[in-house]
Amino acid sequence: MLGTEFAIDKQFFLDLGGYDPGMEIWGGEEMELSFKTWMCGGSMWVIPCSSVAHLFRLAKHRSFPFHLTNILRVAHVWMDDYKHEVFERYGDVCNDRDVGNITDRLKIKEKLQCKNFQWYMKNIAYMADVPKDVIAQGEIHNQGKPEQCLCAAVGGWSDPENLKVKTRQCQRRGYEEFWMITKSGLLRRDSRCVLYSATTKKLTHVECNDTNQHMKWNFTMNNTLVHELSGKCLSLRNDLTMEECSQGEELQQWKLVRRPKAPPIR
Repeated sequence: MLGTEFAIDKQFFLDLGGYDPGMEIWGGEEMELSFKTWMCGGSMWVIPCSSVAHLFRLAKHRSFPFHLTNILRVAHVWMDDYKHEVFERYGDVCNDRDVGNITDRLKIKEKLQCKNFQWYMKNIAYMADVPKDVIAQGEIHNQGKPEQCLCAAVGGWSDPENLKVKTRQCQRRGYEEFWMITKSGLLRRDSRCVLYSATTKKLTHVECNDTNQHMKWNFTMNNTLVHELSGKCLSLRNDLTMEECSQGEELQQWKLVRRPKAPPIR
């Protein structure tokens, strides 16, 4: 839910700890409120035809990267072992981020005897698209150009730029550079997978379909990413391209770098 657009029993809201005072400006509060409402004995309902007013903040409030700090607070308090998935997606930037003191948040969780996050995933978010056949995940660096990482935009599908697969200078911040390789041969980030069409000669990042052979890849022992249908290798010249595989060609070799499991609370 949106963290500012809801109606709630005031006493229940206060019992849950209200808004986390350790968070800043915006971002993360929608997840925290949703998690703790369900996990601590409440429920959420959509009321048809209801109306809620929302006043937006100024377009540019300030430059402090508060959004990630807020998300990390939520992960540490509510997500149990699932928090590692958050840390891996955001990469090295998590390691130096001070999330503040979360003792009071943990005390509320203990006092209300809230259920764990595994319960939430099984009973509430059971329709979440969480890949269960992942064999490797992390950043994918090119061997010939080690500071270049495979990436794809996070934004909506209405912008054609967001469908492109490309490389950029590795930022080690995860997310746009975070990939999963599945047993079935998909190269995916969350619900989108890399597709190569031999007809259009294009690489795109689209909704995953496990039966679509144009999405099947083989990450070989030689560190090449081979497209199973065309037999060609993913290569980096000036741009990403598909080429006939050439043994020992470093521009066709890729290294998967798995990020650290969990940053400390500072």
